Amino acid sequence: VLVILAFVDAGPPPSAMAGGCENTAINTWPVAGGGNGHRYQAVCPPDFVTWDEASANATSAGGYLVTIMSAEENAFVFDLADAITLWDPRPADCWTPGPLIGAYEPDGTQEPDGGWLWVTGDPLAYENWADGEPNNHEGNDENRVLFGSAGCAPALNPAPVWHDIGLDDAAPSYI
Repeated sequence: VLVILAFVDAGPPPSAMAGGCENTAINTWPVAGGGNGHRYQAVCPPDFVTWDEASANATSAGGYLVTIMSAEENAFVFDLADAITLWDPRPADCWTPGPLIGAYEPDGTQEPDGGWLWVTGDPLAYENWADGEPNNHEGNDENRVLFGSAGCAPALNPAPVWHDIGLDDAAPSYI
């Protein structure tokens, strides 16, 4: 699972090789370059993780799952995640799930597109859903978010778009 953490005043987590990919270096989005000064890292745990597990891992490392407040930040974060080893290509399913990000839908909100928040409690002022998302695919309660492929052509095409997933769905990385 790819996890990119935005560290707030915490030391960096140890670099590790896990799950077929390597954690990225910690990258700062510089204020001088139009960024917010936050630090980010794509994380590859030894096994796929659910959103809740990734969020707990990020918190225990002194950070939190990434929050994305603009198209520019989405592009910056996606550039960190644009390595196929951080994704799980599934050509037979016509879909490629990627890193988990810090958006979720609290219990009791209007399905499928109501009440989405960031782990920081901020509402999603910026959104970059893939076409048809969020959708509660096949009637499933999907209330967590990851980067996913843009569609079937080609299926192995990681894209900077978001997909909703279920509470028990696991991913190869997180940010």
